[in-house]
Formats: sequence, structure tokens, C-alpha cells
Amino acid sequence: MKSVLGMIVVFIGLYIVIYFDIFGFFAQKWFLIVSISAAAIMLGIAAAVFGLPFKRKRGGKDEKNIHLD
Repeated sequence: MKSVLGMIVVFIGLYIVIYFDIFGFFAQKWFLIVSISAAAIMLGIAAAVFGLPFKRKRGGKDEKNIHLD
């Protein structure tokens, strides 16, 4: 019964998207520029918070060989 109600909600959502022409709004050129800029900013923030991948700390011990000391 949950899946039937879920599909009804999905179809109502699709009807709203088609009726109000939301795809036409997303297809505008300025929206593409804004969305790509937002994605680039979020990647920059993620790199600043979590650090760049494959970046090794200099002078530290390798985690694989830490038990050999």
C-alpha cells in the first residue's frame, strides 16, 4: 500500500512539474551558469574542509609501517 501511495505522490509531482513548466525555468542560460558556479564553490569548500585527496603529510610516519618501530 505504501508503494501505491508513493507512486501517486510521484505522479502528482510530475504533473506539477509539467503544468508549471519548471523544466523551462531550469533550461535558462543564467541558471546553468549559477548551478555550475555553485557546484564549483561547493567543491572548493569541500577541499578546504576535508583536504585535497592524495595529499601526503611530509615528515610523518606511514600508517602501514607504524607497527615496525
